[in-house]
Amino acid sequence: MAVRYIDIEAQNSIYNTYEIVTRGIAYTSRLISKQVKTVIDVDNYQKLQKSYSIWLMLQAPLKYDGTIRTYHIQEEVLSGVELKEKGTYDKIKIATIYTSSKHEVSQKYEKNDELLRPVMLLFGMSGRSAKEIKEILEKEYGFKMSNELKEGVENMCNLAQGLIVENQAIGRKIGKKRG
Repeated sequence: MAVRYIDIEAQNSIYNTYEIVTRGIAYTSRLISKQVKTVIDVDNYQKLQKSYSIWLMLQAPLKYDGTIRTYHIQEEVLSGVELKEKGTYDKIKIATIYTSSKHEVSQKYEKNDELLRPVMLLFGMSGRSAKEIKEILEKEYGFKMSNELKEGVENMCNLAQGLIVENQAIGRKIGKKRG
């Protein structure tokens, strides 16, 4: 079954007035609520599909670099018999993925490199061109570069470059005001 209910968010700071996992619970709850009367009948909750919330923490401090956390519902039997079908209650999954701009992108991660390094490359934390990023994704990670994927990589690189330019301009304005 294909995943239909997924939310992906990118955050520049891990320091918020709320915990990301709590926000992830709210987001997956919304995704589940959307399924009522569209995917499921009021009397048939078995058709409820799993919902995912993925949080990319792109500017984490170096001590968090490479951290991946997941959260899900888990049965705890206090007495009696376990429920045999995990799929009946396992309906949400929240993941937080931490990368740091201080991580040298040419260095592979010790664990989960196949996920972490492409995230860094695609979200503009490498300072590399779209062409270089596509080559790394193809050669090192086996990505098949369809036209759609090539276009997506270029769009992500352009977005990242646009954000860098925009933030540099904001930084210059703030510097002038303070100067």
